[in-house]
Amino acid sequence: GISEEDYQKLRADPEVPLFGRAFQSAYPPGSSFKPVVALAALNNGTITEHTSIDCPAYIQYGNHQLWNWSRSAYGPLQVEAALKWSNNVWFAQVGNKVGWGEYLGLARRLGFGSRSGLPLMGETPGIVPNDEWMMEHEHRRILSGDTANMAIGQGSLLASPLQVAQMMAGIANGGALPKLHLIRQIHRSEERRVGKECRTRWS
Repeated sequence: GISEEDYQKLRADPEVPLFGRAFQSAYPPGSSFKPVVALAALNNGTITEHTSIDCPAYIQYGNHQLWNWSRSAYGPLQVEAALKWSNNVWFAQVGNKVGWGEYLGLARRLGFGSRSGLPLMGETPGIVPNDEWMMEHEHRRILSGDTANMAIGQGSLLASPLQVAQMMAGIANGGALPKLHLIRQIHRSEERRVGKECRTRWS
């Protein structure tokens, strides 16, 4: 424990150190979401590992230009190179080819949009939108520009850092989502304690 004085200092700290950003905050996942789109497209046959897609510097959706982060044209790219270069235009196009329902459905299966089940107070479920959510909050259905924007991890899609870590572990685990555990301490084989604090790890 800590003293009441130290606790009140933490509560008053403008940096809000007592707020669990790793599991209480939800942010646009950004480029960390792109592997989900690639996996969804590969899974349903929208692309293969050899499919090449032309990637100009930007792609137009209505009045909006969605630029590659480097603002450069890359020409034809296959999925491995698109992931390597984190090419926004590639994922915007593939996101619309595979459809938001497909890649957001996979995101849900990888833990987005729901709490992890850990005994954490105030854990956010994040947001994985659908047409009903968009109608309620944006007064329209999901459009091709939204589909492209979410495919690069932006827009209405929100996730906690914990959810992103679990998603990446699920992909690395061959699609099986690992169950999360809180660990108070870890023992080596010789039963020597190596940590007292609570830690989160995959099982």
